[in-house]
Amino acid sequence: MSSYCEVCGVETESTMHALIRCSHATALRQRMRHEWNLPDEEQFNLLTPEKLLDWFLNLGIDVGAQVLLLFWRTWYVRNKLTHTTDKLSIEGSTRFLGKYWLELCNVRQQKSSFDSKGKEPVLDSLITKKEGMPMVADTSWEPPPAGWLKLNVDGSFLPESEEGGIGMVIRDQKGAVLLTAWKYIRKGRDAEEMEALACREGLQLALDWCKQSLILETDCRSLVGTLKKRERNRSQLGFILEEALKLGDQLPEWKIIHTKRKRNGVAHELAQLARRTRHSAVWHFVAPTVVEQLIAQDCNSFPE
Repeated sequence: MSSYCEVCGVETESTMHALIRCSHATALRQRMRHEWNLPDEEQFNLLTPEKLLDWFLNLGIDVGAQVLLLFWRTWYVRNKLTHTTDKLSIEGSTRFLGKYWLELCNVRQQKSSFDSKGKEPVLDSLITKKEGMPMVADTSWEPPPAGWLKLNVDGSFLPESEEGGIGMVIRDQKGAVLLTAWKYIRKGRDAEEMEALACREGLQLALDWCKQSLILETDCRSLVGTLKKRERNRSQLGFILEEALKLGDQLPEWKIIHTKRKRNGVAHELAQLARRTRHSAVWHFVAPTVVEQLIAQDCNSFPE
């Protein structure tokens, strides 16, 4: 019987390989970085059993707990893949971890608090709030300042078929939709490539149809860092990002910021629509039915 990993087959089986270096573990971490502020890959790759405890203690309460949940889910799915016929997807694990984390946070806070509109906010931390401090919801899209537009982008990727989709939406400071677009990608490499393509295609659309000062918003933290640093990269991903930078620099003014997945719902649904229907489209001043309710919710959440 082979001692190599039954999932990726590229390294001898060990606990550290299963939790950190296996392709399944790496893919799940990469996907969860869209939801959580996880440590970068270099920190994970340098871990040894001897360093693990000290490393955890320095992560802080929320990040440390999220890493533990990630390891737990990675091990659980690995057992399912190697000992049963169940095939659990990365997207399924992402949804499970996101929901489980919010439930843990709400239990930890031990009380139900409501905002000024009578709505119960979504708690996203295990750290309890001090008495008297307001509990603020952190789930809604934020409009750009006056005179600016905001471009939200997202990518969707299915490793099993290598199919992907990207979604883009451009709105003004009142939340009015200027453009929605989605594009089917027949064959891609990974989720990060889909995110990069979404940035490039979104900036091209902004340049073609809405040539104003622009905020590009994505939930892919690694791309935000790379684009802000403007470092040259000879990889295929690097070429895509270099094209995105050139497009952005043709706008009057632009910047890129990171947002949480919860605040990027419209672009996320458009990317899913592209991959699910294998269809591409660009619509001006209107949005498909699948995101109309999300857009309305975003507008209703603006401060009064």
